[in-house]
Amino acid sequence: MIKRLLFLMTLIAVVIQSHAITFDRKYFKPNGKNFTGSINHLYYWPTDKTTDKVTMLYYKTSTGVCIFKGFEISKSLEERLPMLVIKYIGRYITGPKLTTSKSLSAAIDATKKAVDIALDQKYKNLILNEGKILVQDSGYYRGHFHSKWWMPNYYYDYVPAFSDDSVKNFLTNSVTDARFPHLKYVSDSLKLLNYHHDTKSVAKWGHVFKKVRNSLGRKLSDWAFVKSTVSNSSGFHKNNDSCRFTLISVSMTHGKKYPIYASVSIFGWHATYCNFYASDLRKLVFGQPFYSTKGCKTDYGALTSDVNFVEIPKSDIHKYSQLGYFVFLIDEGHVASIFPDSNEEIKVIQAGDKTGIFELKAAWPAAQTSNAVRCYLLLGHIKKEAI
Repeated sequence: MIKRLLFLMTLIAVVIQSHAITFDRKYFKPNGKNFTGSINHLYYWPTDKTTDKVTMLYYKTSTGVCIFKGFEISKSLEERLPMLVIKYIGRYITGPKLTTSKSLSAAIDATKKAVDIALDQKYKNLILNEGKILVQDSGYYRGHFHSKWWMPNYYYDYVPAFSDDSVKNFLTNSVTDARFPHLKYVSDSLKLLNYHHDTKSVAKWGHVFKKVRNSLGRKLSDWAFVKSTVSNSSGFHKNNDSCRFTLISVSMTHGKKYPIYASVSIFGWHATYCNFYASDLRKLVFGQPFYSTKGCKTDYGALTSDVNFVEIPKSDIHKYSQLGYFVFLIDEGHVASIFPDSNEEIKVIQAGDKTGIFELKAAWPAAQTSNAVRCYLLLGHIKKEAI
């Protein structure tokens, strides 16, 4: 009798463990106030395990139209297919598909694809393997030339020139180039420096163009040529009546570094490329970046209404990244993607002041505590591939 009772208790425990769990259906309320019909069930086993079960819930109206209501998923899938993800599938894939196709089979086919994509580890593996290679490209380093982005494949150098003309012109030529909107500012700063070298062009002067003040944001006026770096250096002297400069165009190849003054003359600051790398990483992993970056500040605002992305608490970063989802952090000045290796410490893969793979607490100390930094989950690939 005792053995039989123990067997029944074990059986009940197994049944409870494999019984489907109904999630909050707020997003899936039936249309109409007077719905009284019964819920129909459509089952789908995404693997050969019968315990891994997704159930589509729907009802039929009096005219026979099927309306999507929600999902149940088995206990075995609860961790791998979190509520946030299954809600996304219902809201943007299963529900719309059932409404537009009016076909249960079409809706369940789309759901099958969506669940399979959500559980697929290939995206995580692409970040770990291909993303790791991509971030080693020096084209993403600060102030370098990246041939696949809109940067010019040349810069302007100031070459020593001389003239005894009675009218003293700082430059022997004039250049107007829309790709270098801040070239005049740089030239004015060099003129204000009032130093010359008879054999070295400015690009070979070394680290003489620097950030001279720290204002909020990225201001052009933060950058200037610094007198102390040349005043006591061999070969430099104050401009005399015959000292001039001639602007010449110098070609660049991918991954080479612009002189700092050249980078500032293009971007208005010594630019970093965190948003370029993040965009290219998304394209590498999913075949498309899902939005065209316009700089972190603009992207940060646009993401709040982009259905391809869902904001998550920072406390869930490790959970979702380990499950294989693409997770990233962004504020108005920086963006970094999560590198989902098995390390307990959260890591990011990024370009920026530091380019590479780093522990989050070292690369971006404020990210986990600042309310200005948001964390997003990319789920748009599920919708794109399933429908």
